[in-house]
Amino acid sequence: MDHIEMVEKLRQKANVSYEEAKAALERNNWDLLDAMIELEKQGRINADAATYDTASETRNETYQPVNATASAKEKNSGWNNFKLWCAALFKKIWLNAFVVTSKAGEKMIEAPILILIVLALFCFWVLIPLMVIGLFFGLRYSFTGPDIKAEEVNRAMSKATDVAEGIKEDIKSSVEEEKAKNNNQ
Repeated sequence: MDHIEMVEKLRQKANVSYEEAKAALERNNWDLLDAMIELEKQGRINADAATYDTASETRNETYQPVNATASAKEKNSGWNNFKLWCAALFKKIWLNAFVVTSKAGEKMIEAPILILIVLALFCFWVLIPLMVIGLFFGLRYSFTGPDIKAEEVNRAMSKATDVAEGIKEDIKSSVEEEKAKNNNQ
């Protein structure tokens, strides 16, 4: 199903304008179900009337949003809130990436943040020294993705690379001065 069809389907099911349907789908990476749930949470559609047919035309199964059938107690339970928070966190660390770029500016590695977290948990004593050594070889680290607002973190990582370059230059100039001293004696 292409984007236009998805917008039309959401517009019909949720009874919202074309622009609202398109914006909701774009915010949810063109996931029709997530867009429907978002509109429902915003109170834009009636939860009891909202259904989404996930089956083919030959089958007659419909999806009822969880919030439409859940009791008030279930909606506000701490366990459900925790599960929703965990799901949102997992989605963010899977969709957003940790990027390693070379001196020339080409991407060497782009991996989900989840992989970086797992490596940090199980290989901390290997990962951190490798990252520091990478700084001295001119590698730059950053975070990118649809949910990342990491300008400050990326600036700090860039400054770390600049500091490593400065230390490298200081060491190089000290070695050259020592060589010059030894040659003069």
